[in-house]
Amino acid sequence: MAENGAARPPRGGRTQRPMLWSAIEALSLALVSFAMLAMLARYLDASTFGKAAIALGIVQIACSLAESFFHDAVVQRGDLRDGDVDAAHTSSVLIALVLAAGIALNFVLAGPQGLGQDAEIARLALWMAPSIVLTGWSAMTIASMRRQLATRELALASAGSRFAAGLLGLLLLSRGFGVWALVVQQNLAALLLFVLLRAVRAPMPGLTTNLAGARRLASFAAVNSVYGLLNTNMSRIFQLLCGLVMPASVVGQVSLALRLVDMLVSVMVTGVARVTMPRLAAALHAGLGVSAGFLSATRNFCIVTMPVLVLMAALAHPLVQLVGHEGWSEAAVLVMWFALAQALRSPTFLSTTLFASLGKPQVNLFVSLIELATLALLTWLLHDPLAWIARLSVVLPLVIWLMWQQAGVGAWQLLRSVSESLLAALAMGAALAWGLPSLGWQRLPPILALLAAGLAGALIYTTLASLLLFVRRTAPIASRRPRGQTP
Repeated sequence: MAENGAARPPRGGRTQRPMLWSAIEALSLALVSFAMLAMLARYLDASTFGKAAIALGIVQIACSLAESFFHDAVVQRGDLRDGDVDAAHTSSVLIALVLAAGIALNFVLAGPQGLGQDAEIARLALWMAPSIVLTGWSAMTIASMRRQLATRELALASAGSRFAAGLLGLLLLSRGFGVWALVVQQNLAALLLFVLLRAVRAPMPGLTTNLAGARRLASFAAVNSVYGLLNTNMSRIFQLLCGLVMPASVVGQVSLALRLVDMLVSVMVTGVARVTMPRLAAALHAGLGVSAGFLSATRNFCIVTMPVLVLMAALAHPLVQLVGHEGWSEAAVLVMWFALAQALRSPTFLSTTLFASLGKPQVNLFVSLIELATLALLTWLLHDPLAWIARLSVVLPLVIWLMWQQAGVGAWQLLRSVSESLLAALAMGAALAWGLPSLGWQRLPPILALLAAGLAGALIYTTLASLLLFVRRTAPIASRRPRGQTP
């Protein structure tokens, strides 16, 4: 395939807006995921939801591996040769087939009669396994489109497949199909994407017996894609770890809480990271250093991220009531703690972009491996969902130390860059936590409680953040006045 060798402009010379269409693609996934999550929480009990979450997590991790292993190599390598994409496509399909076969073997070992929790999870995963093969087949088509900046066509195909499959899934849930609606939605989304990619005339790699190109790309993929796989699926891996030591009902509560918080974090981080990465790389190539740009991006990012996450923590109970029902009270407590933990972690969210811009993806891989090992150990020791938060006691100091070692970004600099956002967000959360019970929000419908408290929180945060920023900017001016001089 000659066109795989280098990136080319989109067909017809049309002006593309890669950031806009990438945002639309991410937003479509978030909207469909939230709608399915809300319906599943309303129609399934916590135990059934937990089993479905474990099965879906297994399949989605397998899909991520099949889709992403060669993805970054095909998108980023400037020396891509003819035949490399075909070799990567063939390898991706083979990886998908092996993973699907592994799920089928697991079902056979668990027993086809479905006796026991493990067998029920295995049965659900087996019925969702076709989506792995379809994802592997479409993987290099998607990578080629991103390489060619055909983000409009990709966003339309992705959003169309997700919305159509999501609508059918919601219809089946409302008709009482339970977890099988999730099975249909997972497979149909992958199938429709496969079809729509062909409808938009996306580049179609072919199968080949010459896998030399895949071997050449594998060394690049081994670091970048393995890190991406771990980073993207860390919460899914945690749910699988919980399934090993906790009842399915607890896993269901954990899954609902994680999906609510991670969905919000993913939407906020993805777009900012894609904008920040080229800016930091350009600053580095110009010899300007990256610390100032990173601190500026982090400050602007936390102005929005911190209050939103603290607000989610403060409004966890009405939010979970809106999504599910009274049986999810434990999930509301977990949403509160998970959201607060992410708010405190938000100054380091762009650290992965920082290390990547420095050309050190191995640092991101090292952090992810340490995080995974810490998470597994704490889950095994604590047998408690709060192991998800406890891992940050290791991960946060490690990331902050690495930022100092690799980019000269110190902990005090990082704290100063987000101090106004942090103090204003925490004060807003404390005010809402104190004020909401006294106002009797429980008597309001969840949607009204969320709207009223959200507006109040936004007003409190904006006022406090503006006041703190004003004090910060005027204090140096006052300190420079000659003694005895009045303003």
